Amino acid sequence: METTKFDIKRKQSSSSIFSREVLFHYLAFVASIVGILSLALLLATALFNALGLKTADLSWYLCYILIVLSPLLAFSWYCKRNPAVGKVATRAVGILVGGTLFGTLLLVIFILLDPQIAFLYFTFTVLPTSIVWFYARSHQKQSVYLSFSPLAVMIMGTFLSNFLWKLIPYYPADWLIFVWIFGPPVALLSRHFLKTTPLKSHRNHLAISVVLFSIIVGLFTNTFTEIPPTTSVLYFLTILIPIFLYASTLLFSSEQNKFGLLFPLFLIATIFIARIVATSIGAAHPTPWLDLQFITSPPSRFPAEAGLYPALIGSILIVILVGILSLIFGVGAAIYLEEYAPKTGPLGSLTRLVRINISNLAGVPSVVYGLLGLALFVNLLGMGFGTVIVSSMTLSLLILPIVIIASQEAIRTVPEAVRLASYGLGATKWQTIRNVVLPMSVGGILTGTILSMSRALGETAPLLMIGAATTVFKAPTGFDSKVSAMPLQVFHWAFSAKPDLRGGVAAAGIILLLFVLLSMNGIAIILRNKYRKDK
Repeated sequence: METTKFDIKRKQSSSSIFSREVLFHYLAFVASIVGILSLALLLATALFNALGLKTADLSWYLCYILIVLSPLLAFSWYCKRNPAVGKVATRAVGILVGGTLFGTLLLVIFILLDPQIAFLYFTFTVLPTSIVWFYARSHQKQSVYLSFSPLAVMIMGTFLSNFLWKLIPYYPADWLIFVWIFGPPVALLSRHFLKTTPLKSHRNHLAISVVLFSIIVGLFTNTFTEIPPTTSVLYFLTILIPIFLYASTLLFSSEQNKFGLLFPLFLIATIFIARIVATSIGAAHPTPWLDLQFITSPPSRFPAEAGLYPALIGSILIVILVGILSLIFGVGAAIYLEEYAPKTGPLGSLTRLVRINISNLAGVPSVVYGLLGLALFVNLLGMGFGTVIVSSMTLSLLILPIVIIASQEAIRTVPEAVRLASYGLGATKWQTIRNVVLPMSVGGILTGTILSMSRALGETAPLLMIGAATTVFKAPTGFDSKVSAMPLQVFHWAFSAKPDLRGGVAAAGIILLLFVLLSMNGIAIILRNKYRKDK
């Protein structure tokens, strides 16, 4: 059968499409590899400088490669052949690393915060508010007064704490304050972890015993070592207790391959052995710039004394206020546009115009929002240059379009049949939104808000436009205090004339900033997965 011209053209067209697909496939693959390698090189350079690895000699690297890295690779190969062991080992290491980071964060907060202030605010504000909130959640008949009772208790507790500040002459010891503040949360978490064991009928007593045993261990450690009781109790609660609880639930369960529980001990043992060997042969250890002193110290013109504490506290205050403002106005605007705004007529055209403008505002450069904050909050309202409240409101304007769009998309994912079912049961529109729409879309709303807050945390141009200082030497104490942020301080160090500030200290600030950003993104991922499972 002769081949027609149509068949020839079809074969040529298919071969042309195939070649284009192959070409696009390889171009996309190369672009991905280049992007990943570029980002990895950037992060590796910053981490190398922040940890001061260039001061270590070759023998130090050989010790850790042979004693730590080689067994780690061998165990990873074993876990690849036994995925169940790898799953247990990964969770155990995650608890170890997460507990260490969380314990260090609590230690930094407790060191920098006055224990007496923490004792007063926890006793008269945090604890009563939590109790009233749990009672309001568990109460069958909800009312307006009961819904606002936690807020009222929090306000009254704050005023009472400020009033009692100078009236109480004596306070407990620091480690007792620490146990009083962190003991109840640890007991609740221990009770939660012990619910899957055969001892679940006694989990209340076991949870209390965990806290009491931690106190005994802290005092015992302080008796025979120079470690303060607060530090020992803290790390015992955040590292050893979670691993013990995970091991107990795993040992009582039917899951096999519990050999992975030994991996954290194996990893710690190899690190200690490598350190001992490196010290015994006289190997030069690295001198890291990123340490506890860097986190708890103010900036300095001397690299060895420089720290990021005021900028860190400033960024945390800014992000907290940005999150509150963005949730209130962003989610409120999204609810109105999706549930109340008219869809037809002249007002419907106005609604579509508003939506188009919100989408366009999401792509406006951040420096424009800085100019808007300078004109509106600084010049027009006279709120001062570079204060906490001005910085927060300017960055809230920056991420507000993104929060609105993300909240709208999350609300649209709620099926219309669910709304109709709620209306059919006699619920009003507001009851449907509060009890049906928002609970089903809260995962997407929180995910979009937290990711937007991560963007706000890394912004520099808007803060420079509103007059925020690149360097401050005291942490902000109020909303009207002058503030700096971590990106501003890193920007200042990056252009310093001193090589140590420009290289090591700036790299340490970059790693700390990335850690905070990745932590916020991790929280967003956890929230998204949690609410997906709930659905």
